[in-house]
Amino acid sequence: MALDRVEDAGLRLLAAVAPPTGRRRLREVPAEPARTLGLRLTELAAALTAKQDEVDAVASRALRIAGDVAICLEADDDNRVVWAEPDTLAWAPIDVGDALRELLWEGGPTAVLVSATLTTGDDFGFVRERIGLRRGAREIAVGSPYDFRSQTLLYLPRGLPDPRAEGALDRIVEEVTALCRISAGRALVLTSSYRALQAVADGIRGRVPYEILVQGEAPRERLLERLRDEVGSVLVATSTFWQGVDVPGESLSLLVIDKLPFAAPGDPLVEARCERIADQGGDWFREYALPSAVLQLRQGFGRLIRSHADRGVVAILDPRLSSRPYGRAFLESLPPCPVAVDRAAVADFFAQEALMSA
Repeated sequence: MALDRVEDAGLRLLAAVAPPTGRRRLREVPAEPARTLGLRLTELAAALTAKQDEVDAVASRALRIAGDVAICLEADDDNRVVWAEPDTLAWAPIDVGDALRELLWEGGPTAVLVSATLTTGDDFGFVRERIGLRRGAREIAVGSPYDFRSQTLLYLPRGLPDPRAEGALDRIVEEVTALCRISAGRALVLTSSYRALQAVADGIRGRVPYEILVQGEAPRERLLERLRDEVGSVLVATSTFWQGVDVPGESLSLLVIDKLPFAAPGDPLVEARCERIADQGGDWFREYALPSAVLQLRQGFGRLIRSHADRGVVAILDPRLSSRPYGRAFLESLPPCPVAVDRAAVADFFAQEALMSA
């Protein structure tokens, strides 16, 4: 059957290029397996065309996938990066600015772009450049309606090792455990990798007397619903939980961030974008890696205070905020709030909160 031939060709291509885990950038895709898959997909589309509406949709999808496979064969395109995962072959543009400028901004309708995290510091330059907006675009940065000075404590513990040092994850687990005991749970722990997520989740279970919720063990919305409803629970998460999490009230009173959210340098798309900047004579760290991480940290920080009545602690367990010159860029991007370096100050904050609510 045509479908069986498609499956067989797909498996052969993935066997030739896909790593056992993670992502592998492909600077050249094996031509013969890729062409065979494209041919089999085209044959499937031809066999299904002009059938029922539902089957027609499958035929159209087969043709679209065949087109994507053909694009992956052009892995040397200067604005395309191709990679493989254990069960996926994918591609993405390195720079979308020119396409957005041509298709959306120039000659199109008026567009209003709104977000809580469009700036690094007070500058729109990074986002503007990434999405292809010319400098003539009108910009305005509006301050937050929340009083972070009275609603939030920023905790930057002293004495933690560099997150890349041996044993650093063990120290993070110890710190998360102590903080969750002080806060009586009510916490969201954001990690920067799935490895850290699993280490933290495994490390605090049995040591923290509260329900531990872990990304991947239930659907996203179910986990957030339980975090809201089960006051005292602790959610350990990564990836998309850095954005779009809205848990106002007592249920989220402690936000822990394990380390500065720099993108993995070996990620194919990140690597390709940094290479392009370097090839053009730029500084890939200052122009891409740093501002991307600053925006990600701002998004994570924003999970805590969701209403005028909210109060809580943000703990960032990365000593590079203080030890590296670029730490200032992160700190200056965060809302102004009191900073503590001793865990006792966190205990005092929650003790005062308990008195206020008594």
